[in-house]
Amino acid sequence: MRTRSIALAAALCGLLTASAAPGASQSDAEASLAFLGDLNGMYPDDVHLYEIPGWKTRMAALLGEEVGLVAERLQIGTPITVEGSVAYLHGTRRDGGPADAALIVVDLERDELWVWLTVGGELRRFGPDGDPDTVPDDAAEALQRMQSV
Repeated sequence: MRTRSIALAAALCGLLTASAAPGASQSDAEASLAFLGDLNGMYPDDVHLYEIPGWKTRMAALLGEEVGLVAERLQIGTPITVEGSVAYLHGTRRDGGPADAALIVVDLERDELWVWLTVGGELRRFGPDGDPDTVPDDAAEALQRMQSV
């Protein structure tokens, strides 16, 4: 299964680069998060999520120096879950619980990304102004646990 997941992630990266809209640069295609729609049920480590160009580009642009906190806070977490046009995943550090957690929500139709991190019990939010139009119940419950710390 792991080999198939890695091959799928590699193929998706190639498709993203090859299928850019006319006039779009390669970096536009790489920065798209649409590929998450095809990773439903897969774990970030199994598909090398943190190495996929679009993911790396978008996460670095959004989080800056704090980008490393995400992988730390997804040590114990959910697979990538897609419900309708929303992809999400959440988790915690092995020793942190909700005081050191992460929630990632992506609106696949609008290609918008939100990240919530708790660091030592402090909730931090990254993303565009406003909140996602739709947040699946499981993701909303994870955020509620993070807010209650």
